[in-house]
Amino acid sequence: DGDVVTSSDYTFVGGTSSSSEFPQIEFNSFLDYNIQIAVDGDCEDSGSDSFILRINEIPVITNNTTSETICSGSPTDGFVFTSSIQDETSYSWQWVTEQTTANVSGFLETGTGNIPSQNSITTSDSSVGTLTYSVTPSTSFCIGEPESFTITINPVPEIQSFSETVCEGDSFTSISPVDVTNGIVPSGTTYTWVIAKNSSPDVIG
Repeated sequence: DGDVVTSSDYTFVGGTSSSSEFPQIEFNSFLDYNIQIAVDGDCEDSGSDSFILRINEIPVITNNTTSETICSGSPTDGFVFTSSIQDETSYSWQWVTEQTTANVSGFLETGTGNIPSQNSITTSDSSVGTLTYSVTPSTSFCIGEPESFTITINPVPEIQSFSETVCEGDSFTSISPVDVTNGIVPSGTTYTWVIAKNSSPDVIG
């Protein structure tokens, strides 16, 4: 890539130096190091050779936000990934079966690049759903550690219609929807109600 190796890019450690028989070198930068070896013999002969040691950086995902929460059926924001070597990193992702609840459906299972916004993720019951993706960063030379990204899906109440017949002057039973029996009724659901405009004007009280 044209970067020049300087003395700050490597350090001899363990009490060794460039003239040691077995030098120990600590490399401080991600570069291509051209290492030359020279050997002097006892009979006034000598030889040398060289090899290139390439130190490549392993990409690390650096997103601060790795989760979001939506209501069932609402669009997600999606995830735009960032990396320690942003311009050189590619991403692949897939859903994690064991970390995704069975009541969640309508999601993308695998892909590459960023995770796009999704509009059809839903839950099938009154429980909170969880969808987890495993995202793996990679470059041309190295594959980084996968990171988890999670979408929490809150269920939306869906109450079925109620009907009750009473005689004039009688009272009717209070309407208290029951989960499963009367639709999807998540824990903590509250209600507001009004008398429908198509109600009979003869009903009072």
